[in-house]
Amino acid sequence: MSQSPPSQAPGPESFSFDAENSRLDRRIRRKKTPFWMSPVFVSLLLLAGAAGGVYYLYQQQSSAPDARLGDIPRETTIPEGEPFALVLPFDGGTVDYSKLSLSILEGPAGAKIDPETGTFQWTPSEEQGPGQFRVTVQAQSRVDASRKSQRQFLLKVTEVNTPVTIPYIEALTGKEGERLRHLIPYEDPDRPVQNYRFRLVGEVPEGAQIDPESGMFEWYPKNVELNKAYRIEVEVGEVDFPESKATRDFQVTFKAYDPIARFKERLANSGALVEETGHTVQNGFDVEGRSLLVQLETDAPKERVDVFAYSSKDAADAEVKFIKPDLSDFFGKPNVFRQPTRIYRDDRLFVIASDVSPAMHRRLSLNFGVALAAYGNLDSSTPSIASTNPSTTPAAAGTTTNIAAPLQPGDLDETALASLDALYQSKQLLDKKSYKEVRAVFAAQFERTHADVLKSAWADDYDALVAWLEERTELKEEFFVAIDPQHDNLSGALRVMHQLWKRFPREVENYPQLAIAVAVVWDNERTGPYDYTTHQVRTKSSMPETLLDGYQVFEEFVRNENVMQGRTKLIPWEFIKHLVNHRTPSAEQAWARTAYLPKRVMFGQCYSEVPYDDLMLETSSERCALQGQEYNLPNIQKFGGVCAMQADFAARVGKSMGVPAEYVRGEAASGDFHAWVMWVELKNLTPTGINFSLESHGRYNLDKYYVGTLTDPQTGKTITDRELELRLHTVGLDPRAKRQADQAMAAYPALKDKHKFALDTQIEFLKDAIALSPGNEIAWAELARIAGTGNLIKKHERVMRQTLDKLFLTFVNFPDFTWKIFDDLIQYEEKVADQIKLYERLLQLYVQAGRPDLACEARLQMTGYLLDEKRDREAVEGLAATIMAFPDDGRYVPRLLDRLEVLCVDNPLYQKKLIDFYKLFLPKVPQTRGDLVSKYCITMYERGIDRFTRAGETQAAAQYQAQLDQLKAKYIP
Repeated sequence: MSQSPPSQAPGPESFSFDAENSRLDRRIRRKKTPFWMSPVFVSLLLLAGAAGGVYYLYQQQSSAPDARLGDIPRETTIPEGEPFALVLPFDGGTVDYSKLSLSILEGPAGAKIDPETGTFQWTPSEEQGPGQFRVTVQAQSRVDASRKSQRQFLLKVTEVNTPVTIPYIEALTGKEGERLRHLIPYEDPDRPVQNYRFRLVGEVPEGAQIDPESGMFEWYPKNVELNKAYRIEVEVGEVDFPESKATRDFQVTFKAYDPIARFKERLANSGALVEETGHTVQNGFDVEGRSLLVQLETDAPKERVDVFAYSSKDAADAEVKFIKPDLSDFFGKPNVFRQPTRIYRDDRLFVIASDVSPAMHRRLSLNFGVALAAYGNLDSSTPSIASTNPSTTPAAAGTTTNIAAPLQPGDLDETALASLDALYQSKQLLDKKSYKEVRAVFAAQFERTHADVLKSAWADDYDALVAWLEERTELKEEFFVAIDPQHDNLSGALRVMHQLWKRFPREVENYPQLAIAVAVVWDNERTGPYDYTTHQVRTKSSMPETLLDGYQVFEEFVRNENVMQGRTKLIPWEFIKHLVNHRTPSAEQAWARTAYLPKRVMFGQCYSEVPYDDLMLETSSERCALQGQEYNLPNIQKFGGVCAMQADFAARVGKSMGVPAEYVRGEAASGDFHAWVMWVELKNLTPTGINFSLESHGRYNLDKYYVGTLTDPQTGKTITDRELELRLHTVGLDPRAKRQADQAMAAYPALKDKHKFALDTQIEFLKDAIALSPGNEIAWAELARIAGTGNLIKKHERVMRQTLDKLFLTFVNFPDFTWKIFDDLIQYEEKVADQIKLYERLLQLYVQAGRPDLACEARLQMTGYLLDEKRDREAVEGLAATIMAFPDDGRYVPRLLDRLEVLCVDNPLYQKKLIDFYKLFLPKVPQTRGDLVSKYCITMYERGIDRFTRAGETQAAAQYQAQLDQLKAKYIP
């Protein structure tokens, strides 16, 4: 028998037999169990298998790769757009990557590891530079999972400038006598966007200019040669990269101005069809006129108007004195018109509209304002009623409320006042170039005034934090002047900044505007952060447990800077406070970014992606789709809710993506309440200004939500969305100018008191503050207060008229503010008749803006002035005209009707016109709101039926009663 190796268990090949005993052996085996089935053999086999397994494991473990990563440089700098590659080093030399799992646990978007070569690869995108990114890589053995190691390193991405370019500019055509404006386009893929400066180069024609910051090219043509092609060359350069410049030339041609062609164009733009009759007319004017046929709508009849164009404004001015306002004398001829007639004027153009429809007069008045002359009663929406004294008391004038009480000397200490006085006397206080000097004065006073609070809030870290801020002057001063002692929790804001500094010192330095916004919003956790628990309670759902605090909100934005496009670095804290005022958990914010970041432009439409919970509305929240669910963004989108949940969802989705957004609520024309989302749609962003629009979704036009309300994140006070729009616009136009103007107005009371400013000096100071920041509400309010005192004299009229023109220009898109100061502001006009003309201009602004709320207030105020002047007929006609301008509004029309009826019902001459007015008005009142019968319509019909019945108009009363009965049968309360 052969022997097995001593190190191995016996195997089947080890056995043999003796040939001499073979017969006996075979016999015995037939009688006994074969050895290979015996317990001994089985035991030996198991022992052999175990030994083999142990040997296999030993072999495998001994061959498992070493997963220990070697040293990696702690920091590496990479230019954006350039590929970066790093072969991961390992201790122990040669690596078999097939036996290793390599992964990135933390790192920038787009980074990856080649599994075959162990190379970390990443090309920083434009959006990722400049920036820094922490990377954590891990190596793990595929054989032995316990063998793994990690390494961290930092990648710093530097900005690589791409030269700015100006695309081709089409030839521009201007009109004689009209200002030409064109925004110069430029293209620069760099992110964040750079600071740019524009200038005109070469020979610049007289009157041509360009705004150096915005690139708005303007040219008011003076002494230009018509039809000549002027060559203009423009240059744009990057402030931080002086060598990066681009130039482009374009042509500008001015055409002769044709007032009649312009008139036809304006009517055509409003949807009317205009055609020439081929007839000329004279009608007393020194120039030959032309007759036009105007069709306002497809089914409307064609109506004739006559137009007369003069060669100059002076020539047109000379004609006006020959036209009496009541047309009793028209170029020396009495009463030449046999039909109701209105004459309108626009600069060099006169328009005569005789025997035309009320709709035509409304269209002309929208284009030209109130007619300069009028004759006869209009069987129209503006009934002409003979003058008579009403039996009612005229409305009191001057009932508007100022936004600020008369200013008093401020609380400036002697050091601050001396510094500000020096700046004022050197004409630097309101000079945009002196922003830092003015800011430094107020920041220093803050430190002196609140030294004890600073020491208490910063406690043991006071000296260290003060020293740290001293090295970062801009951050310190911007923070101190951002705190509003009247509304902010001073100690709370300081404590928040203290904790941010302790937790994230580097991030606070890199994101100063974000840190300031968090401090002034989270200074009071009860009033600052937007509270959406009311929606959770209303839907009978549960609130997530991981709501964020202010420090976590700060960290969330910093951590996700790579998708913020510089928003939390570049936009001012006044905008950012509408980003950080919510507690939405990190997981929900990540979900929002994943779902909507590709749709960030006009993202607010996601409001409509929340299913409307009709059952919740019908059961008054007794049953809700969200009931029993967690109230989070994914669930809101999945299960739905009413408008409040839709607006809440959209607002918090926007904030999560770096879009300043707010939940807004308001009252509809019907009296119902509603909620919608408003947000800042960023278009262009630089450190010196923001080009944006304030958008909304869910603000249904049908219900006419003229004004909404929201909670200001800093003060905790309720403000209107119109106030928000004005204030953000003022900041966006120039953040530094806005802040400097505010600081100058804070200094104004003390300076006025010290120097005993004369009225002229006061007005000049306020004008300069408005020139620095046109939307400065405090300066405007103070100017209105001065005018309202009645102390202005004749010499002030010119400057006040210029100021009023600026008011209309500045607030054309924000008319709400004008109403707050208008009545006081126009008191510089001694004659009530002149004040009435200004009110007519204001009313035109409100009508064009589609704002019956403001138009109603202005009309009622103007009515009082007209009655004071014994102009009763105009007062009544004006009320009727404003009602007819907004016949579908259920909130303000009833107020105007009340006033109209009071003036009419007790006077027989007026009563007939009132009935005629109702016959014109009631057909314009919409019978439904959406698919439902309008309660407002029912009320108006009842009111009209009552008037018809009293006047004996039985047919009209019966007609509307039949319609009313049908409406009531369908009405759902």
